[in-house]
This record gives sequence, structure tokens and C-alpha cells, in this order.
Amino acid sequence: TRRCWGNTIWRLNDSWPIIYWSAIDYYLEPKIPYYFLRRSYSPVLVCFERTDDRIAVWIVNDSPKAVSGKLILQSMRFDGKIRGKLTAEVTVKPGESRRCLDATDLGPINLRGEFLKAEFGGQSVTYLLMGERYLHLPKPGLSAEQIGGKIKVSTKAFARQVTLEAQGVTGAVFEDNFFDMAPGQNRSIRIINSAGARELQVRAVGAKPITVTLTGT
Repeated sequence: TRRCWGNTIWRLNDSWPIIYWSAIDYYLEPKIPYYFLRRSYSPVLVCFERTDDRIAVWIVNDSPKAVSGKLILQSMRFDGKIRGKLTAEVTVKPGESRRCLDATDLGPINLRGEFLKAEFGGQSVTYLLMGERYLHLPKPGLSAEQIGGKIKVSTKAFARQVTLEAQGVTGAVFEDNFFDMAPGQNRSIRIINSAGARELQVRAVGAKPITVTLTGT
């Protein structure tokens, strides 16, 4: 069990149009760090820890109630074939963080052609074992469509850095952005503010960009 007694974000936004390491730009459009921060501040967080001799899955519970459920850890190829699987029944108290599963029992893992996926309480988190440029990533086979106020994104193979970008405008905000998707996964991302855009582009590493015409936003 570990505890963190707080942290500080520096800095959140830009006060004029510049290139800087802020999370939100001058036009109030979130940058890549904003969405990573948003995910990391989830009340219940599933995450990976890598040390010199192991990879482990942690659950951090910053919510006011205990969380319980089945934690599933899988090693998978980028095309979706499951290479190994571990499960554990987990309970994490309020304000507690726990190392819940050790990936060692999954056996050997192909660093360039496989990844780890953890699922708990409706969350699905992926972990890459090497830098992106060293991976043997297939073409993901993305598809995207608007359903009401959301964009449904699907992928056949592993999709690296799925990006939603409003065309011709600044200030668009989405429920999530700049995320990885496991093979066969579907996600529906709410459009919080389209900034008046009539088109949206959905893309990922190695994927042909998809243009979605927006209606009713």
C-alpha cells in the first residue's frame, strides 16, 4: 500500500497563443496532457507499475467507498489473440492503493508484438512494453460514426493514440481523447463542445483518417 499526499499541475493553461507545456491552450482547447491528467485523476484508477524484475497492476481508490470486483490481466498480441490470462478478486478500501496482480505468471511476453490489458470495474487499461517506434503494430482497422451526441469508435486490431480532432475550429472538447484501444474494442466518446465544427476527423497510428460529418451538435 502506498499513499500520495498531493501534487500540483504546472501549468494548466496558456494566457496567450504560444507553444508551451500547458494542458489547455489559449483557445481553451485541451491538449494531449489534459486528457492524460483527466484519466489519471479518476476516483478509481487501474494502472501498471514496472520495476527491474516485474510488472504489476495497481488499483488506486480515491473514492469515499470501498471497491470490489474481479481484476483481469491478459497478455495479448496486437491482432487480438490472447496469450495468457490471470484473474483475482480484489477489494480496495477508500483512500487505499494496492498492488493486486503480478504479470510474472503470464510467462514470456513478446516485447515488440504483444501488450498487457487490465480490466476492473468497467475500466480497460492497456500497457505497451516498448517504445512506439519499436513495436510491430498492424493497421488497426478503425471505424467511426456519430450516434447522437457521441462518436462511436471501433477497431479490429490494436489502435495506438486514437485522436478526435474537430476540423476548421479551435476550442473543441471531448469526454476523452488521445487514447489506445485494444483489439475488438468499441468506445463511445461524448462531444462536450464541438466549437461549431461540422466535421470531425478520427485517426490513429497507421490508420487512414476517417472524416465524420457532425449533425445536431
